[in-house]
Amino acid sequence: MCNECYPILIMKREHKLVLLSFLWLFTLMTGYYIVKPLREALTNELPHEWVPYLGIGVMVFIIFFNFIYDRLACIQNPERLIKIVTVFFSLCLLLFALILRVSWPQINIPFLGIQPARYLWIITYYFFVGIYNVFTVTMFWSFINDIFNSNEARTYFGKITAGGTIGGLAGSYLTASLSTRIEVENLLFLSSFLLMITIAFMHLLLPLRDRDMDKQEKTSEHETGESGFSLIVQSRYLQWMVLAAFLMSSGATVLYNQMNAIVKYSIIDKGLRTEFWAEMNLWINGLGLFFQIFCVHRAVKYLGMVTTILIAPVVNLTGSSFLIGSRSLMCGSIYHAGNYSTEYSFNRASREILYIPTDKDFKYQGKAIVETFVCRLGDGLTSLLLILTGLPLHSMSFLNLFISILRFIPAIALAGHYKTMIKKEKDIA
Repeated sequence: MCNECYPILIMKREHKLVLLSFLWLFTLMTGYYIVKPLREALTNELPHEWVPYLGIGVMVFIIFFNFIYDRLACIQNPERLIKIVTVFFSLCLLLFALILRVSWPQINIPFLGIQPARYLWIITYYFFVGIYNVFTVTMFWSFINDIFNSNEARTYFGKITAGGTIGGLAGSYLTASLSTRIEVENLLFLSSFLLMITIAFMHLLLPLRDRDMDKQEKTSEHETGESGFSLIVQSRYLQWMVLAAFLMSSGATVLYNQMNAIVKYSIIDKGLRTEFWAEMNLWINGLGLFFQIFCVHRAVKYLGMVTTILIAPVVNLTGSSFLIGSRSLMCGSIYHAGNYSTEYSFNRASREILYIPTDKDFKYQGKAIVETFVCRLGDGLTSLLLILTGLPLHSMSFLNLFISILRFIPAIALAGHYKTMIKKEKDIA
């Protein structure tokens, strides 16, 4: 066999890990950014009065799926669990690609609109996308956390997260290029294919697993085969993660509502609004990619975990303070871009590093609940709060300021707990 023909075979182990992990996340997010725009386009067909309640519906629906996933995680090994859930999601995408193209009869039913059957499938698709996104990404990071050791994670996780950002750009470009040339529902066939490819990356990564990880697992708190909810009740570490995830998603929901209000009153023309949001996504992805490639590793190495975890809350605190004084479009835009770019880079990488010294139960069951159910719970309850109270824009800024301050508490606690676990890990080694 010619080594020059197969350069990946002569790469160092850590370089293979980074490349395959990068490609997995890139492929996953490319497919997701085909699925997501179709959801937004279909949602526009619904009566506008229904839209605020869709997020609450996802919160309720995800409880049911979380229970099924948790049961599977108790009885299946991680590789089989990932394959089962991935194949299920892939088949669902194929099903939606067929159903969403069906022309349903128009019947004007009070409160249900003129196309109740199509509306039902659009709502189901909306719920599916809300679950599909969080579970596929969570499974990826659960597996990666189980493959990398702590030193490799601190060095390479920033670069791996860049795969998601580049995948998002690629998926958005593909969707924009193809959506006017073919039926948009047909794009789901491509998403299904891309999702199935990720199973191949998982199998290629398995032989590269660090053998010293077995030693690390012996130092972790639990590996009992219990449900994820039971682990959260027993573990202070997971309880801090629950609080951190809840506050993060709550703050993001408040900011989302703030920015929608600011844009609505600042930009009247529909085309200009679309252009504004496209530019925002460009800034978020561009800044996020820069931070992921050049800054995350250096922040973890030279500033430490506490500082790295606190970067996103500090940006959120600063931005919400500015919005209290000035609710201009420029201040909102800077805040919006800074918040999401740091959440997708510094916060994403540091959150995943925190799971490295934990065992499989934490990574596949506890993590799934934190990253899916808790995050959607934060979205749903905060949306419900804003609907019921009708908070004005000025009050939202104070609410987000308060949430940003609270985020410091779990961040500092998690960094301290992580430092203790790493010390134990080194003692065992």
